[in-house]
Amino acid sequence: MPGAGTALTNADLCSLRGAAAQPHRRIHAVVCSLEEQLAAEHAKRAAWKDENIRRRHSYIPLMFNLLKAAAAAGQLGPLIQAAKEPSKKQQQRQQQAKAGGAS
Repeated sequence: MPGAGTALTNADLCSLRGAAAQPHRRIHAVVCSLEEQLAAEHAKRAAWKDENIRRRHSYIPLMFNLLKAAAAAGQLGPLIQAAKEPSKKQQQRQQQAKAGGAS
């Protein structure tokens, strides 16, 4: 760097610009990083809001009306029987296992 009384050359100006630009680049990188973190935080909060709305909603009226519509269409009986089948099969397997283990 030149002394106090000498004129600055073009090379001196370029080196000063480069040195001055370094902190600006770091600041810009930090700002960009913080903006990305802020955007991610906003997205996370929006997802939490949606989840809380779903969790707090009462689905009982919906289920009641679905069951009522299925009964009106004559489909409730077969649905109940289809739901009971896996339970019956599991009970039979448990009984067979008890009978096989007791012998």
